[in-house]
Amino acid sequence: MWRFGAALGFLVWVMTIAASATINFLAGAQYGRTREEEWVFALLGVAADIWKAVGPLFIIALWRGHRRANAMVATGVWLVCLSVAVASALGLVAQIRGAKVTNAQGVISDFSVAEHELADIERRRAIRVATRSTGEIEAAIQQVLSRPIPARGTVGSVSGACSKDHPRTRQACGEVASLRAEHAVATERERLDDRAEQLRKVLSQLRGRGGTQQAADPQAALIERLTVGWLPAADVGLTLTLMISAMIELVSAFGLLVVQEYVALKNASGGAAVETRNELRKKRQRRKKRPLVSNRQDVYDYLARRIRPDEVGRVTASWLFADYAMWCADAGRKPIKRDAFHAMVDEIGCNDLEGKIARHGDVYHGLSLDEGIAASAE
Repeated sequence: MWRFGAALGFLVWVMTIAASATINFLAGAQYGRTREEEWVFALLGVAADIWKAVGPLFIIALWRGHRRANAMVATGVWLVCLSVAVASALGLVAQIRGAKVTNAQGVISDFSVAEHELADIERRRAIRVATRSTGEIEAAIQQVLSRPIPARGTVGSVSGACSKDHPRTRQACGEVASLRAEHAVATERERLDDRAEQLRKVLSQLRGRGGTQQAADPQAALIERLTVGWLPAADVGLTLTLMISAMIELVSAFGLLVVQEYVALKNASGGAAVETRNELRKKRQRRKKRPLVSNRQDVYDYLARRIRPDEVGRVTASWLFADYAMWCADAGRKPIKRDAFHAMVDEIGCNDLEGKIARHGDVYHGLSLDEGIAASAE
């Protein structure tokens, strides 16, 4: 299980160092004036970020190897690289966040302007009522101008399209003037309609981009509310920039070292655990073997003094152990447990006596108690 955790930690470190190296690459490229200079500074930023990540491994190794002066030099180089990486992360994160907030402010401002303009257009459209379209009104004007005047021509030709006063065209030109006023209202109405349609499309687009938000930085506003004003919205951006940069740089700088030390610790503890288990196993074996020699000799002595081979002899296992216990008590010896005694008798009967004594169930076959030896011994 710990290997999975180590692999996951290493994967997170790889992702973070990749992000940090990319930040240093982009930040370094900003210092170049030409394409070549951009690549030079970008690669320097990546190199600084890599040393920031692997430097702690060398520093720890040198310190543990009692190369303290070299470790101090490596630490100085690492601190410089860390400072460059932190500055790059702060600059790029602040730039990205500032651009997003500025863009959001622009979207909100554009939405507000478009919304007010649409409201004004709706108000102006409401007071410009046109019953006919511009085409209909133009046709009506042309009809009046084409009205014939006996022996003179038409209203339009006599009055110069109602640009000149003539007694015989005054009434008709009055109609034309009225129609032209209506045409102006209809034209303005149509212009306002077209503009209103454009604004509705713009508002729909801006609404999708967050134009209806109350604040350009809703995250900052929410954090300000959650902290009850302790962290003003104006300072939230700086705080988040510092936190994100610190997370990226700390994980990328020390992640690999932490994973390495964790793996080394688990390997060492695992080896120690194996060694401890082996030592315990050996100790148990030694503890078993030491009394086993003495107990085996006791059983041998008991069998030699109390048992004689008998092809038709039978003795119950419980009776045999009871006799063994009495024999040990008389000889001042400590008897072993019942199961151990039977196991040892089975082993002796199988190996040393070549199966002449065997147990079937609770009865030993091929032996009997030698009461004469016991009596003489007494």
